[in-house]
Amino acid sequence: MRNPARNSGLKIDSAREPIADKLQGAADTLREQATRLPGGEKVAGVARSAADKLESSASYLQSHNTQEIMQDLMAIVKRHPTQSLLVAGALGFLLARALRSD
Repeated sequence: MRNPARNSGLKIDSAREPIADKLQGAADTLREQATRLPGGEKVAGVARSAADKLESSASYLQSHNTQEIMQDLMAIVKRHPTQSLLVAGALGFLLARALRSD
C-alpha cells in the first residue's frame, strides 16, 4: 500500500537541492549587481543583506532533511501563530491570483 505522506516527503526531498541551487544563484547575482543598483551604498547594502539571507536559506535547505524542516516550521508556527496565519493567507492569495485564468 502506498503511503502518501512518505511520497510527499520524497518529492520534497528531491526538490530541496534544486531549490537551494536557485537560491544560491539568486544570492550570487544579487551580490554581483548590488553596486550597479540606483540608490547608492544604502541600496547596495540592503541588496547584500538580502543576498546573505538567500545564501543562508540555501545552506539551511542543503543541510536539513524534510523531517527537520517540517519540525522547524511547526515550531515557528507554534511560537508565532498569528503571524503564521497572516503569511499563509497572503501566500494563498498570491497563489490564487497566479493560478487565476483571465
